[in-house]
Amino acid sequence: MRISESEKGQAWLGQFRPEHVPVAIRLLDSLLFVRTTEFRSWIAEEITRQAQNGRLALYGEREFNPNARFFPDLQPGKVKRAIGAKGPPLVKPTRGSPYVGSEGIVAQLLSELARRKDIAALLTPGPDRLRPIKSRGPTHRLAIVTDMIGSGTRIYRMLDAMWRTETVRSWYSHDRLPLEVLVIAYATSPGGRERILGHRLGPQVIVRHVAPTIWDIEPDEAPFKTLCGYYEPRPPHDDAGPYGYGDAGTLIAFGHGCPNTAPPILWNAGRDWKPLFPERSGVDFDLLDRPSQTADFGRRLLALNKPRLADADILARFGSFSREALLLLAAISHGLRDSVMLASRTGVEVARIESLLFTFRAAGWIATSGAITTQGLAELRAAARVLPTQRDIPIDAVSVYFPKSLRG
Repeated sequence: MRISESEKGQAWLGQFRPEHVPVAIRLLDSLLFVRTTEFRSWIAEEITRQAQNGRLALYGEREFNPNARFFPDLQPGKVKRAIGAKGPPLVKPTRGSPYVGSEGIVAQLLSELARRKDIAALLTPGPDRLRPIKSRGPTHRLAIVTDMIGSGTRIYRMLDAMWRTETVRSWYSHDRLPLEVLVIAYATSPGGRERILGHRLGPQVIVRHVAPTIWDIEPDEAPFKTLCGYYEPRPPHDDAGPYGYGDAGTLIAFGHGCPNTAPPILWNAGRDWKPLFPERSGVDFDLLDRPSQTADFGRRLLALNKPRLADADILARFGSFSREALLLLAAISHGLRDSVMLASRTGVEVARIESLLFTFRAAGWIATSGAITTQGLAELRAAARVLPTQRDIPIDAVSVYFPKSLRG
């Protein structure tokens, strides 16, 4: 079931004027909803995978004051050497509020993982625990974990706090074993990812999805921009404009909450407005049945102006990997080349995007520049007119997923 077809989705849509309902439905059905179990599972798998490459120091995303050090305690003397066994607290309610946001979910998960003997990880360690001891060497891989990189402000401030700590800068410049900083997030906005990657610490950003935004779900952003501005709840929220904090305009929500980077019409109550996620809570949707995968691919292909490829009878005959390949190739034919924008527009996982782009280049379907080739366009045309088989795209695959022997 699509969110727009649910009881709560229908009630939310009932607040719009009739002429605005079609745009509101398209916005709502573009929303990526992530169940809490799905989020926890992927984060756990990724941390387990990363820990195999070297012990991790795990830190949850949280707020830091603009001039704060990551490790504030210093050894007495002229040398500013950070000390202490404990790092920043995993949970710190925002601005003194009694409510705990997504950092509470992340903190619980990190605690569970750090207790496991089969995962080489330390839970929010201070500098003394990062230094080498008799039984082991130093821990030089620091991981900040979060559900969503929205505007990127909080994580950027955390990275600034690390850089402001003299001991961290010293480790970062070490010749033989330099400090590595990882940011692990289930999803990111395109702008948030770009901002974090630009930090002087050079963090590695690891995400599963690039969240769709009102700016890129369709070629023309104007209808969504107008909708969010026209129905912005009054009085407006202190921290977010009509398009969400930092004008991010993200269209993603989790079972444990909706980020404030989403347009406030989704989560902020007004005098005459009832949000879909009251107080940013996503609990009511955590058990909602997902729309069929075929219908979701069809909707995305229609948005890319590929109505023939969006035909349900055609899509139903492809396996999931082949559908992803078809959708990605259609997006490239639409002029998209950057992997981040491709992930945002198609909803395909970032790692899968990179794998498919490699396959497309090897098969000659896209050029080195990322533009679709004549051969790639021929594949799209063949998919639209020839009865496909049930076979998925080969895993090793330089071979094509539309068997040429079946073409007319």
